[in-house]
Amino acid sequence: MIMELSAETVRRALKEVGMEAVAKQKKPRLLPRHIRQRLDFALQHQHWTVEDWKRVIWSDETKINRLGSDGREWVWKDQVTGSRRNMFKAQSSLEVEV
Repeated sequence: MIMELSAETVRRALKEVGMEAVAKQKKPRLLPRHIRQRLDFALQHQHWTVEDWKRVIWSDETKINRLGSDGREWVWKDQVTGSRRNMFKAQSSLEVEV
């Protein structure tokens, strides 16, 4: 059985079980040593060819939006312990299989 639930219904149910939504915090700034390490890497590889870069396997890619944000991301935390349980972006409706 599939039910369609609104985002507001899901938020209300999470609040009823003691969860609260807080905006996801941004990642911490880079430390000076991180900046130096990135610069060192760039200088060591500045003359690599396209063929050299094709042999690299990238394991942590970052999504960059060209036309605005995907919206604020929320973290649901237990109101008592403060532990994070889940992250999601609210949508206008949600399908849940029951």
